[in-house]
Amino acid sequence: MKTSPGNHKAEIRIAIILIIALLLRLGLWAYIYTQNTNRFIARDTSSYIRTAQALLYTGAFSVSMELPDKPETIRTPGYPLYLAACFAALGEHPPRVILTQILLNLGTIAIVYWIVKSTWGLNTATIAALLLAFDIPSLTYTLQLLSETLFTFMLTVMIAAGICMTKNPQGRLSYLLAGISLSLASMVRPISYYLVFPLGVGLIVWAVLSKLAWRAILLRAILFFLPFLLIVGGWQVRNYLLTGDSAVSQIQAYNLLAYRAADIIALRDGLSIEEAQTMLGINDNFGIRTSHQEVIRNDHYMERGLEIIRAYPGLFLRSWFNGLLNLILGSGEGAFMEMVNGKPVSTSPIDDLKILSISEYLLKWMVNNLLYFLVFLYALAFLSAIYLGVLVWLGIALSHKQFSPVDVFCWGVFLYFVVLTAGPEGYYRFRVPLMPILSIYSAQGWIFLSEWIKWVMKKYQGNRQARRHAGYGDIE
Repeated sequence: MKTSPGNHKAEIRIAIILIIALLLRLGLWAYIYTQNTNRFIARDTSSYIRTAQALLYTGAFSVSMELPDKPETIRTPGYPLYLAACFAALGEHPPRVILTQILLNLGTIAIVYWIVKSTWGLNTATIAALLLAFDIPSLTYTLQLLSETLFTFMLTVMIAAGICMTKNPQGRLSYLLAGISLSLASMVRPISYYLVFPLGVGLIVWAVLSKLAWRAILLRAILFFLPFLLIVGGWQVRNYLLTGDSAVSQIQAYNLLAYRAADIIALRDGLSIEEAQTMLGINDNFGIRTSHQEVIRNDHYMERGLEIIRAYPGLFLRSWFNGLLNLILGSGEGAFMEMVNGKPVSTSPIDDLKILSISEYLLKWMVNNLLYFLVFLYALAFLSAIYLGVLVWLGIALSHKQFSPVDVFCWGVFLYFVVLTAGPEGYYRFRVPLMPILSIYSAQGWIFLSEWIKWVMKKYQGNRQARRHAGYGDIE
């Protein structure tokens, strides 16, 4: 079967993008490997590894091999299972696991490319894939043993399936794929747990508006909700039987008190968040524990955290908004350069603008930290390009009132994660799963912008020719 010239062109483009992305990631991987493989490890990595080892050697999803009878309830099973599978196949060698994450990251880029190509066209798909391939935070967390890469891949599969459902409510496979991928994403990171409800209701409403028969709607609802019921619901049953608490993860209560409520106290009393956490009696690291304390304290943490939030709603909103700015505007060059150099820089180029003289600034950033400064400039320019494209798309969509069902779906998913992740614990790391959506709409904005520039240039050239024919000549 022969491929059309358009398909052949599309295959060449995505092949080139994926090859460039692969070479960039492998180059960074090789450099870090030769410097210090510990740079593949982040602060949260150890708890994932301990549970993965317990799975591999004891068959129990426990906090560690040394405590096989203490069930893990902070971490959901998705990423530890992934690590355990990689350890079984490749050995307990983190750099080898990172290679599999590089492949997953390339898979995310490819999925975005093909779904954008089928929905918005080849040029938009090319820009979206390029934006996703060169995002600094996405690149950073692909090269660290953290759950972002796997979660982003699962979420992107769900977004692609959701777009297919929105474009073709008659299809069945897309409903099932969306349900499975959302369930697996929730098992990697529980932040997506509540998305099933608005998403499921929205898709059913869309099926009704598309005038499907009730039997067909019921079938699609079953295909979407059943995987979640079996996978996520099954996990909750396991937690209840072992601990008496059916929460999908105990980390939600911890975050509520240790970050949301603690930041309110910090804002109220002029403290650091660490000092506020100590005031609230939170001075333990949930990732390193010798007893199953998290279930015992879960209700207390939840109740106390909600009590503080209800008492200070204004400070809660202020804390949430500060976290929103960090989530949306954080450039992410600091974590990238710490991974590359193996040492953190205490302040960023933006911070130092306020505290250093011109000569001190030039010495620190132009002489002693030139590579960091160049990466910072790139990250800043890249983020500006992303949001400029999004704003152009939004302006055109608002002015023409052109919000398609696909747009409503994608931005609904985006807003869900922004609302839930913005807060004192949120920063650019949590923007990584949202980058596929931002890349898609930024690419559309840049296509609109390029078409407008072409139109202006064409009109300008037409005016010049008209003046020439009228005998006025060129006026510079």
